[in-house]
Amino acid sequence: MFHHAGWTMVILAQVEEAPAQNPGGVAEILGSPLFMFGLLGFMFWIMILRPQNRKRRERDAELQTLKVHDRVVTAGGILGTVIEAKEDSTEITIRIDEVNNTRMRIMRSSIGRKMPDYAGQTAES
Repeated sequence: MFHHAGWTMVILAQVEEAPAQNPGGVAEILGSPLFMFGLLGFMFWIMILRPQNRKRRERDAELQTLKVHDRVVTAGGILGTVIEAKEDSTEITIRIDEVNNTRMRIMRSSIGRKMPDYAGQTAES
């Protein structure tokens, strides 16, 4: 304790604590924000991007296997029957009216989906 001109000062000694032990390599890596962001990115890829890419590949494969007499629906909702489809071409020809034999040339990518053939009904009718 210091006593100087009416003032009393208390000097406290600072006790230096022993440094905390390093938690170790694995705990340090798992607790880092960079690891958490990487983990979130990996989960996003597994849950969102991977299934989306798989569906896109399946759709592309289905569009490449279109053949004559397949019934299709375009992205605009037009129903038709494929009458010309070359494997190396990006466009196909569909018949949209059976009575007048109206045809339409469309891009392969504008096919929305292929209609299933129902039992007892052929693709030609």
